Amino acid sequence: MKFYLSALRLANGELLIIASHSLVLNVIKIYGLRWEIEIMFGCLKGPRL
Repeated sequence: MKFYLSALRLANGELLIIASHSLVLNVIKIYGLRWEIEIMFGCLKGPRL
């Protein structure tokens, strides 16, 4: 089984590593869009009173 790794050094110095089962040229951009959606859903779920 093949997998591909991409990495990006974040502004705070942390290393973001993304593993993918296929070669995607802009995987970091796609991951960023996905993360924005995850944050939005988290806000919508929010704490229930």
